[in-house]
Amino acid sequence: MEVIYLIFFFVTRGAAFTDQVPQASIEQCEENGAALQKLYREIKFKCIPGLAEGAGTPISTEELMNRYGFKDSSY
Repeated sequence: MEVIYLIFFFVTRGAAFTDQVPQASIEQCEENGAALQKLYREIKFKCIPGLAEGAGTPISTEELMNRYGFKDSSY
C-alpha cells in the first residue's frame, strides 16, 4: 500500500534532526510541511510517495533524503 511521507530536516543549536511522518495525501503533506516551516524557518521538507509500514523493505531517513534531493549546502 502506498502512502505519502513528510520528510523533514532541521538544525538548531548545532544539532540536526530528521524524521519521516506518514500522511494521508500529498495535499495534507504539503499543508503540514508549510505549517512546520511557519513555526521553524530552519526546517526543510519534502513530500514523497512510499510504502506503508510492513508493506516492504524499510528505507532509512538518510537514504530517503539522499534519494529525493536533500542536498542543500545549508545543512
